[in-house]
Amino acid sequence: MADSNDSLLREVDDEIRREKLAKLWDQYGLLMLTAAAMIVAGVLGFQWWQRTTLENAQAFGAKYQNALLLAQQGKAGEAAKIFSEIAANGPKGYAVLARIKLAGGKVKAGKGDEAVKLYDAVINDGGADELLAGYARLQAASLRAGKADWTEMQNRLNDLAKASSPWRYSAKELLGIAARHAGKLAEARKYFEQLLADPLVPRSISARVRVLLSLVTEAELASAAKKKPAAAAATATATAATKAADASKPGKQSK
Repeated sequence: MADSNDSLLREVDDEIRREKLAKLWDQYGLLMLTAAAMIVAGVLGFQWWQRTTLENAQAFGAKYQNALLLAQQGKAGEAAKIFSEIAANGPKGYAVLARIKLAGGKVKAGKGDEAVKLYDAVINDGGADELLAGYARLQAASLRAGKADWTEMQNRLNDLAKASSPWRYSAKELLGIAARHAGKLAEARKYFEQLLADPLVPRSISARVRVLLSLVTEAELASAAKKKPAAAAATATATAATKAADASKPGKQSK
């Protein structure tokens, strides 16, 4: 009898559950189907986006390699056309690399001002890789050295000269050169001595800096030599003026 009652209770429970599920389906069935469809569509869309992005990157990667090969073969014009296309339409990474290559081509062609504009475009692109942006900043500054004033060179290079920058050695060398060009010999000496005191500075930079520091020393000595005659002349003038003033006094004249 107990088994019969238990079986009846289970059947009643099952029926109640079925009725509840039926009511839930009537209320939310369409919504659940829609949500499930959206999840499936989202997954499929993401997979499509991943596949398309990868295919796009591979296609532009092949174009970039082809442009590099053309450049190596001396076909600069053909390479520049492909680099221009990549710079305009390619994925961010390849677009930045293409702009840098285009800028390098302008440098080789003696078009430094155009190269600076291309490098500046990379610098001002907020999505550019930090290392590549730093390289572009350094190259633009090197092209502006000797033309730009001290303030511009500082603005271009100060961040690159920080201890955390991988470009700090070249940036300090350029800052020293710019300071010397601007007649700021003390500033130039500071940067050159910092480089010589750093054991990690590349030998090529260290060798150049030693020459540059000797030029700074020569300029300092020449400046000091010019100041000595001027100071002596000023002293002599002051002494003569004092004597003349003394001679013009009444007491001096009577004697």
